[in-house]
Amino acid sequence: MVRILQTRRRRTPGVEAPIVNFRTRNAQVKREKMLARLLSATMEVCADTNRRGSAVIDDVVRAAGVSRGAFYWYFDTLDEAIETLGRRMADDIGAETSSLFRTQPSPVLRAALGGQVMMRRASMDPVWAGYLSNVHVLPDDSKFVSRVRRNLEAGRAVGEYQFESVKVALDFQIGAILGAIRRCATESPMPAALVEMNVLVLRGLGVKAAVAQEMASEAARIVDEVGPEKLPWWRNSR
Repeated sequence: MVRILQTRRRRTPGVEAPIVNFRTRNAQVKREKMLARLLSATMEVCADTNRRGSAVIDDVVRAAGVSRGAFYWYFDTLDEAIETLGRRMADDIGAETSSLFRTQPSPVLRAALGGQVMMRRASMDPVWAGYLSNVHVLPDDSKFVSRVRRNLEAGRAVGEYQFESVKVALDFQIGAILGAIRRCATESPMPAALVEMNVLVLRGLGVKAAVAQEMASEAARIVDEVGPEKLPWWRNSR
């Protein structure tokens, strides 16, 4: 028999207290843990630059230490697992960058912060960097891509960016950062190299050289200052 326990919170007269099915909750927690395990294995397998040929489901199952049945409980194909992981990564990147530049008025500094966060993580987490380099899954309809697009539009509106097509600028900015991440996946660039990469990305968007240097340097300072406390992956890398 499933045990149903009522919470002891004070309730409004005439309103029933919420019922919590702890067995259902535990099952949900286990499912989420298994999903996270499968996605982590997908990242590990797809990030392997020494792999010969394309990754297959058996590779993910082996890395996760689970059965094929467990995989098929969550996904029909490896592409579906890759897409799910890509959306989660995009949402995580979007949340991290948004928390840092929400109060920053300059679109250029916001762009520099986003690039610095991604490159800094790539330099500290080669598996994460390798996955993004090999798979390139950042869905166009994700919150992250939407925020980048809005920031480009805002920067062009006030004259800080110089470009004709938002779509072209979006592809350039994200592609350039992914290129920098690919470099971070195969070596460990010095902090100054990350700043230089960021400067070049901003220059490519039409930002003046002096402003690009100032904003890239300021972004590096901010990320290094708040990263250890506000970015979970930074803490985990210690």
